[in-house]
Amino acid sequence: MPRWQNAHCQGAEVNRRLFNHRMKGGDPSFIPGRKSNAGDLVMDAGTVQGVAVGCSVSLHQSNLLPTPGQPNDSLGTLIVTAVKSTSATLAFQSLPPAGSGSAPIPFTLSSLPRLFYCRISQRPPQSLTISSNDLQWLESTFNHEFCVSLSLTITTHTKTADLVFIRDGDVVHLDHNLNLAVSHIGTRSPYTIRDNDIGLLHRVVQCAIGFRFHLLRTNIGPSPNFDLKMEFHELRMSFDSKLGFGEKPSGRDLFEKDPAIVEVKEDKQYGLTIHNFSNEWLYPHLFYFDPSELSITFWYLPPTGAGSSSSHKTDAALSPKSDFTIGFGKGGVSPWEFILPNGLTKDVGFFKLFVTTVPADLRSILQDSPYDSSDSGYNRSGQSAGNIEIEGLWDTVLKTVVQV
Repeated sequence: MPRWQNAHCQGAEVNRRLFNHRMKGGDPSFIPGRKSNAGDLVMDAGTVQGVAVGCSVSLHQSNLLPTPGQPNDSLGTLIVTAVKSTSATLAFQSLPPAGSGSAPIPFTLSSLPRLFYCRISQRPPQSLTISSNDLQWLESTFNHEFCVSLSLTITTHTKTADLVFIRDGDVVHLDHNLNLAVSHIGTRSPYTIRDNDIGLLHRVVQCAIGFRFHLLRTNIGPSPNFDLKMEFHELRMSFDSKLGFGEKPSGRDLFEKDPAIVEVKEDKQYGLTIHNFSNEWLYPHLFYFDPSELSITFWYLPPTGAGSSSSHKTDAALSPKSDFTIGFGKGGVSPWEFILPNGLTKDVGFFKLFVTTVPADLRSILQDSPYDSSDSGYNRSGQSAGNIEIEGLWDTVLKTVVQV
């Protein structure tokens, strides 16, 4: 393929194993990294993906989900020393003093492969306060080492803690004090956990940290002031003389009111339209945040580049002074459907739109629910970018949807 060409990869199974669909594919939490021509270690994620100076990054040889027969152990840990919109520079941590007893760094720059994968293990801005009606049990479940690794703080103030574990016999109930959701569904999680299921309790805390961080964060840099509008409509089947039968928006824009209220029925499907009134070519990335499940899923992600020329040459989906449809029309993805979990009569979720002026792979923020026992994993992950870096602008739009 000529260097000036760049293949566009898109679809639900862009990273499924070739000739073996039963094996787990790539894990999107692994971010491509590389040695630059200048000798720097570069991770293909930056402020758009929530990376900041001081983040700890674990290095791996592959992006495959680990299995008992094929583990994906860490090669070691690096620190983010500089960050741009879609990339970050990595460096070794300071060497421990001689005779300190600390373990040496297990690898050198020359021993690293040219291409590798990174997983963010800790972000400095991230923190979570937890509490319980049984502090002794809480402190034994979340020991000091675990709390330090995740910037986790145990407090006695149950009314102000972000996450409260209510121990009732051998069962634990969870209260999430998330302001965006509390006024709609209260604090109590629909799930319970056995008090001795340490693995699940730890996963819930890890997912709660990632969920809150990505839901609440915005661009703290110079505001690009993109002139955007999102509309959310119920879809109805209709006939077009040129296109034939297809889904089209029906009724009023549900985002006219905040929050949007939708009635959950089996046959109801929804679509979204993004209006770009600016003069910028934009790449939209649309996610859905479910606070009950602590999951982050995507509705639309732009194609990733797979050629030698660099992923920066993928086409922008949202051109200036134009509209882009998701769930119907030419967007290429299915309509959205809401489902109320068993036993619930009301739920809430959040659509969050990230827009960038350059290609960016945001799949690293995807998150399975910690309560999902299927262990299916994702079958999507990013391609490693080339050596061309283009600094871009980005912004976010957040919409709340109450389901009844």
